[in-house]
Amino acid sequence: MKINIKNIGKVKEADIEINGITVLAGENSTGKSTISKALFSTFNGLYNIDKKIENDKLRTIKRMLGAITTMREYRRNLIVHGLSLSKFDILMNELVEKIIKNQITEKNELKKILSNFITTEEKSRVFEKIINNISDVMNLDNNSYKNIILEEQFNKEFDNQISNIRNNDNAKIVVSFSQNKNKNIGISINSNKINIKEHADIITQVIYIDDINMALEYKKEADIFKIYNFGEPFSHTTLLVKLLDNKNPSLAKKIINEKKLENINKILNQISPGMLYTKDDGNFVYKTEDGIDISTSNISLGLKTFIVLKKLIQNSIIEENGTIILDEPEIHLHPKNQLKFAEIIVLLQKEFGLHILLSTHSPYFIKAIEEYSKKYAINKKCKFYLSSLKNKVAIFEDVTEKTYKIYKLLAEPYDILDEIEIENNNRDKND
Repeated sequence: MKINIKNIGKVKEADIEINGITVLAGENSTGKSTISKALFSTFNGLYNIDKKIENDKLRTIKRMLGAITTMREYRRNLIVHGLSLSKFDILMNELVEKIIKNQITEKNELKKILSNFITTEEKSRVFEKIINNISDVMNLDNNSYKNIILEEQFNKEFDNQISNIRNNDNAKIVVSFSQNKNKNIGISINSNKINIKEHADIITQVIYIDDINMALEYKKEADIFKIYNFGEPFSHTTLLVKLLDNKNPSLAKKIINEKKLENINKILNQISPGMLYTKDDGNFVYKTEDGIDISTSNISLGLKTFIVLKKLIQNSIIEENGTIILDEPEIHLHPKNQLKFAEIIVLLQKEFGLHILLSTHSPYFIKAIEEYSKKYAINKKCKFYLSSLKNKVAIFEDVTEKTYKIYKLLAEPYDILDEIEIENNNRDKND
């Protein structure tokens, strides 16, 4: 797939191809995270978007119908109709399902069904208002719904600063899929307001891993997952917590993926033979191979990287043709383990046909991706980009055939140290 971004965050324009593993390299504050957040926001916002709309309508209409149950007359009429409160609740749930599935589409039809329960003139006026409100929800335009859902997702990631702060030009995101040219994604953004021009159905959950420590130390709030079910946006860190906490992984997927994961699990178990699980209080704990529980606060940050990846694999979260975003995954890893992690990433791409976007500052990690991708014959699916600033906005250069440019940039600190060393040696000679 290809993603074209214009005037988002710090990025002026970027054309990024992600057919296997795509590496973004460059100095800090040159737009790499902007690309990651834009891709995540687009895919997570559109993921099961029709279901999100249905869930929101369901919740809203149920809340509106709940106002009827507070009326005394309603309770009296339940007795008249020989209904218990629980039976009426079942009736209301069935009614809401019919509304959501467009089996009831007319306001008068809805009014006729509910009118038996409210008869006095005074209460009828209140009842009429409730019916009107429900009718408004029934008639909402799904395109407007989708724009709002995506807008909230982008605002969650970009803290309400989606558009480029350096100019007032309209922003846009276009994602094109090589396997289905008729199903692309087109989004325009004007003054942080989103308009979806076209969109493909996103049916696999995008995974975005950056601040692993924050995810593992995260304290779950009582209703956080209920919020997610109704379609309200998660930040990528909160979503990662949810994916790690999945208590009902698919056994079918586990069986299907067993052979694919054989070599990957072998490497992971060498480094992290234990497993991550969730305690009753909602906190994550690492259980060693000999059964000892260790608080994740007492686990090295480097080991946490492997623990999290292993848990996502165990939970069958990584899916065929899915998308994974990794923001500086090597940052707490020893160079030896950077090589191991790179090999795992390459193997995951090979076995699952993943689209992997990763940003890094490490020459070890980049070289490992280059060499392991050749070893496992996926190097034709790898792309390398170098980010930089021009007039205070970020631009991206495709350096797939010129990766030496990345290594030259990353070697600059060593060149500075060499100069300091020469100065020190000369000073020592003169003393």
